[in-house]
Amino acid sequence: MFSQQTVDIEALVGKNSRYYLEKFEYMRQKNKATWNWAAFFFGTAWLIYRKMYMQASIYFVISCIIGWLMPINYISGMIMLPLALGLWGNYLYMMHVTKQSSGYSGGGNLLGVIVFCVLMLVVLLFTAVQGVLLAI
Repeated sequence: MFSQQTVDIEALVGKNSRYYLEKFEYMRQKNKATWNWAAFFFGTAWLIYRKMYMQASIYFVISCIIGWLMPINYISGMIMLPLALGLWGNYLYMMHVTKQSSGYSGGGNLLGVIVFCVLMLVVLLFTAVQGVLLAI
């Protein structure tokens, strides 16, 4: 990796830049994906925190579709999706970071994660109230 590109990536990534630089370099040299536990466990929240808003939207929509269209296979679908993100999350992030300009504000977006979590709670509450009203 070029030193200027490394500096740009460190600025873009912010926290944990050493971790990601090592993963990015490994993926470039070995042409292999690497595992990301945060992507596996936190999914959409991790994507939002890393400012991958388009990817977060797609991931969220796919997870909703799996939940709505495949209620019988819900468990298997909801295991496969986090596994895929855990395996390919670092690669997606590498592609995202390398496309960004040097004027991009780096680091994570904690406020975005908080807003997402609040919205999820509202949706869950709405769904629960709707289920109770339908049962009456």
